[in-house]
This record gives sequence, C-alpha cells and structure tokens, in this order.
Amino acid sequence: MTGGIVLVQAFLTAFTLHLLLFSYSPMIPLVIREMGISHAEAGFIFSICMLAVIILRIPWGFLIDRIGFMATMKMAMMLIGVFSFLRGFAQSYHTLLASQLLLGAGFAAILPCLAKIVNVMFQEKAGFATGIYVAGFPTGELVGLGLTSYLLLILNGNWRVIFQIFGVWSLI
Repeated sequence: MTGGIVLVQAFLTAFTLHLLLFSYSPMIPLVIREMGISHAEAGFIFSICMLAVIILRIPWGFLIDRIGFMATMKMAMMLIGVFSFLRGFAQSYHTLLASQLLLGAGFAAILPCLAKIVNVMFQEKAGFATGIYVAGFPTGELVGLGLTSYLLLILNGNWRVIFQIFGVWSLI
C-alpha cells in the first residue's frame, strides 16, 4: 500500500472510533427512557468501553509485536464493526453493556497499531503522519455528536437504527 492510502485509512480508523464512541451521548436520554435505566447505568455504558481500553491496551501491544500490526488491526476492526453494529440490536441494558465492552476490546488495539504504522512506514515524516491520523479523532467526535442529533430527529428518536448505521460504516 502506498503511504497516502495508509494515512487515509489511519485517519478514517481514528474518525470511526470517535464517531462510534461520541455518537452515544445524544442518545442517552432515549436509552434511559426505553431501557428504564438510571443515569449512572447509562454512564457506565460509555465508561465500560474505556475500561476495556485501559485493561486491554497492553495485551494488544504484545499481540501487535507478535503477529504484526496489520493482522492485529484487521482483528480489532472486525471486533469494532461487529459489536458497534450489534449495539443497535441490544434488547436489554446487559446486552448493550456487553456490546459496548467488546467494542472497547477492539478500540484498545487501534492506538498501538496506528503508532506502529507511523513508526514503520513514516519514519522520516512521523510527526506529519501522526498529525493526519490523530485529526481523525476530533473529526469523529464532531460528526458523532452533531450528525447523531440530526439523525435522531430524522429517525424519530430511533437510536437503534443510528447504532446500526454507524455499525455498517465501521464494517466498511
């Protein structure tokens, strides 16, 4: 792969992670109402993803060193795609929590993979390459927060369809 294509993919990966993560915020009141959960439980749905990242980031780093960053990235993106999509089918608090936890398991691998890609492929322009892919994170936040609110209006508050749409995006 050429460097330009890799940088676009790295940007889109970072974008997708934060799109998936931050799109949940505008949906929180709807999830609370539909599932009959507390604000604390709704917050834990977000937090469990971060907990998985904290716990699994180092083990993923070892796996990256063992099988390579491309193989690890493919596994991680499959986890992310499948479980981001499945959030839209969660029938209970616990199934949504489990989907979010496993989504976080995939998230944990991405940052070490992206850092490794920059280290291997862009040694002379590591700062520039890092700047490009890291710009994907706040772009995903902006789109996740902004677009989700509009989609909720268009889809009459159907948060499940939004999770499914973003899940399909992440699978692509």
